[in-house]
Amino acid sequence: MNVWHSICKFVLTNPSVAIFLTLGLGYLLGRFHIKSFKLGATVGVLLVGLVIGQMGKFQIAPVVKNLFFDLFIFTIGYEVGPVFINSFKKKGIKFIIQRQYSEHWNDIFKTITTNNGSEFADLSNLEDVSNTLVYYAHPYASCDKGTVERHNGLIRRFIPKGEAIANYSLQDIINIETWCNSLPRKILAYHTPDEIFERELDLIYQAA
Repeated sequence: MNVWHSICKFVLTNPSVAIFLTLGLGYLLGRFHIKSFKLGATVGVLLVGLVIGQMGKFQIAPVVKNLFFDLFIFTIGYEVGPVFINSFKKKGIKFIIQRQYSEHWNDIFKTITTNNGSEFADLSNLEDVSNTLVYYAHPYASCDKGTVERHNGLIRRFIPKGEAIANYSLQDIINIETWCNSLPRKILAYHTPDEIFERELDLIYQAA
């Protein structure tokens, strides 16, 4: 016990030793694995830190504390971030579908046609979680998506071409969307898109 108390006293009086001891032992613990199970360096450091923290109260300079805390948060984000994003791409869209129109999604959104830009690449994930078919227009072929181009023209009345949408607030975007969907269209017998959409929703819900 005297040896253990001596070690605890030494570590408590030398916080920098405790930090590097935590990092070193945590890294080694993280490399240990049983078959396919492996903790990983981040979890290993966290567990060792919890154990060493039981030795007593450490007096660590605020600058050092903040620095290593920021590094720890960065490490977690660097390791977990990509996994979270990939998971959201696969499961997040399904969650959105379940929340929006629930079981009627497939009847409402049978197809989606959009540009073939990289910003719309993940839209194809809809086909994995629903019956919605996603179509990408050919390059420089605006005729493939005439309705989309028509709406782009309406939006340009408020957001000139070349101007960043980021310069506009969320409320600005909502106001533009509301205006576009409330504009009577000749192709809709001068009804508004909102009216036609609500009418179609009523038919779908009544048939269910």
